[in-house]
Amino acid sequence: MSGGHEACADKRFSCRMIMRSLNATVPFQVPFQVPFQVLFGVIGIGVTVLVFVILGNPSAGGAYQPPMLPPFWRAISTALPNGAGVDGVRRIVYFGSHGITGYLIVIGSYAVAGAAVAIAASRIQRRRVLGGQPDGALL
Repeated sequence: MSGGHEACADKRFSCRMIMRSLNATVPFQVPFQVPFQVLFGVIGIGVTVLVFVILGNPSAGGAYQPPMLPPFWRAISTALPNGAGVDGVRRIVYFGSHGITGYLIVIGSYAVAGAAVAIAASRIQRRRVLGGQPDGALL
């Protein structure tokens, strides 16, 4: 084997499962687009792009590890699912999955918080529509 996958050689199945779960970081960003759009209308899509593309991609640390990033990008790197996913995959491939718990917590927190906000925002929106108020952004 080559390419840094030696750490996964003895436990191929568990490494594949962890890698697949970390590849799901993009779908975990989707639950944030829905509440942003419900809360802010069309501007919510722009907020999602700003947070996850404009801020998330450069700070992810794909080409350079977070310690080599400028201070601002380093500070937000692992707080966004992009950086947590990239560092999590890096630790799976090169360090035998050691120390990925924090990254999984970040990714899971985004999934849970995004789903909770999406459910709450859609319920508020539904009440507004049923109450005769115009359909549109909540905020």
